[in-house]
Amino acid sequence: VAGPVDWVSSALEQIGADDTAVLVMVIEDAGSTPRDAGAWILVNRKATLGTLGGGQLEQIAEDAAKQLLDDPGCGRRSILRCVLGPDARQCCGGAV
Repeated sequence: VAGPVDWVSSALEQIGADDTAVLVMVIEDAGSTPRDAGAWILVNRKATLGTLGGGQLEQIAEDAAKQLLDDPGCGRRSILRCVLGPDARQCCGGAV
């Protein structure tokens, strides 16, 4: 996975500069979480670049991103809060 400085170039190479994609980023974390704020994935219909730590949290994020891709009005911002115990069935117990 690319570092913070070159992730945009890497994303464009991996996913394709002409393809629509959704950037998912952890903007806040509390308690025990797989990754800290700043972790990201870039999702399009063919691939996912980056990681939020895997598991159910990442699947929830990918599914939400793909729903945005299917929306003709894609381009909007959306915030999803996930409590890792009850929402994501992950033992971390924190929230993102």
